[in-house]
Amino acid sequence: MTVPSGADPVTRPSMRHPHGWRYVQQGKRDLRLDFLRGFAVFAMVANHIAGPSWLYAITGGNRFFVSAAEGFVLISGVVVGIVYGGIARSQGVYIAAVKLLQRAWLLYVLAVWLAIGSALIAAALGSPVGAPFARRPRGSSSRS
Repeated sequence: MTVPSGADPVTRPSMRHPHGWRYVQQGKRDLRLDFLRGFAVFAMVANHIAGPSWLYAITGGNRFFVSAAEGFVLISGVVVGIVYGGIARSQGVYIAAVKLLQRAWLLYVLAVWLAIGSALIAAALGSPVGAPFARRPRGSSSRS
């Protein structure tokens, strides 16, 4: 395709979005943001489990200016702004704040129970990670 002289190829509508490259959102979720958050979680797991790995070539090995955890928090904040900003515009700021706090509480409770459950499972399976949870605390007696 040739561009006529005097026409700016950047601002021409047909040149801005080639047909095959346009993102078509299906449903309410933006899959690009979900993919980036998922990759951040993958990078956090790969960077913190079992020492150096060949996956560092993909994840950066936690040697960038920011970590994958910071990227995850940033992207999650953007998603929260998109979702609850729309709720605030349509239903009011108070309703959006209540829904946001309910969601934050649910995620907090889930994280606590997952941590406790993981520690108990590790202790039951005899994993060294669960050893502190398998021992009896100091000063406690075996009598009830």
